Amino acid sequence: MKTKISGGLGRAEVLAFSLLEGSILTLGGVVAPVLFRRIPSRDQAGRIFGRILKNWFWLGLGCLLTLAVSGLNSLFQSKRPASTLLLGRLLVVFNMLGILGFFRLVLAKMDTIRASLNGPIENYPPESGPRSEFNRLHRLSTRLMQSVMGLGFAWLILSVIFSRKVRKHELQ
Repeated sequence: MKTKISGGLGRAEVLAFSLLEGSILTLGGVVAPVLFRRIPSRDQAGRIFGRILKNWFWLGLGCLLTLAVSGLNSLFQSKRPASTLLLGRLLVVFNMLGILGFFRLVLAKMDTIRASLNGPIENYPPESGPRSEFNRLHRLSTRLMQSVMGLGFAWLILSVIFSRKVRKHELQ
């Protein structure tokens, strides 16, 4: 029974990782550029993309929780004392969860700024208070998503190294 659970979690882990990283690449590399190219108003494109990101947040959260549960299961199923690689993977996932939570707060702050304006954000000069703050938050949100992406690849590298060590240990 334990191997079936572990095997199922392993497959869920691969699916969760693929969905998380693939969706970030798709949103940043395809969806955002197309929206901002096709919709004449940057404000309207930003509102649409903001709604997409708020919905995506739940997918990202689900993927990261899946990785956390699977990581905890791997740690508890480990026959030897906790592996540094398993702990490292788990630490990466919990960092990603924290960054994702902060990302959601930044999106909410951007919505608050946009709601306080009397017109589209592009009508405000870039150096004005609300637009300047909005642009700063936009840059921050981009960096946060890039951080989740980069940490995801760090998680993948740790996972590959761990898998190779386990296979090498099993073959001996």
